[in-house]
This record gives sequence, structure tokens and C-alpha cells, in this order.
Amino acid sequence: MKEARRADIRIGLASASQNGSYILDKIGLRSCFDTIVDPSLLIKGKPDPEIFIKCAHQLGVPLENCVGIEDAAAGVEAINAAGILSVGIGSDIELKAAQIILPSTQQLKLNIF
Repeated sequence: MKEARRADIRIGLASASQNGSYILDKIGLRSCFDTIVDPSLLIKGKPDPEIFIKCAHQLGVPLENCVGIEDAAAGVEAINAAGILSVGIGSDIELKAAQIILPSTQQLKLNIF
């Protein structure tokens, strides 16, 4: 997160959870995010790409310039359907559709994109 902020990369949360903002506030990371998509305003859930398209729009970033990071197969499917570079975090079997697969967020570095 710090590396992305230093590089002036905009960051958004596209979680299906209604508690996204609350959790970010509780762990002290809310200020790291430029936008949070409100899932209650969406018509379709993942694996539909709507949430990722909405997040990119709220950030003002073209889809082709976005990277989506997910830990669930439905999320990876949604990212891919949106035309966004998909990064799966976790089991490579479960997330095999991701364009990049990493075992944990500790391996996330800007130079892998």
C-alpha cells in the first residue's frame, strides 16, 4: 500500500462486504483508499464485473490501467470479465483463472505488473 501511494497510484476497494469501510476504519487503513464501492448500490454481484467497473469509474482510471487483486475465484472471474489485469492471492488451483497468482499479499510489489 505504501509503495503504491508513493507512486501516486489510486486505490479502491471493490468488496462485496457491506462492512468494507468499517473494517478499514478499524484497522487504520481507510486513508489508504481513494474510493470504496458501496455494494448495496450494485445490480449484480461477483462474478459479474459491475463492482470492478464501478470502482475504476469512481477512481477515474481506465479499465486497461487497472489491476484487481482478489482471493476468491468469483472475484477473479469478475476482474477478467471487466478487462482488468487479475491478481489472485492464495491457492493457485482455486484462482487458476488469474493472470498473476501470488501465495500472499507479501509478494505484491509494483514491479510485478
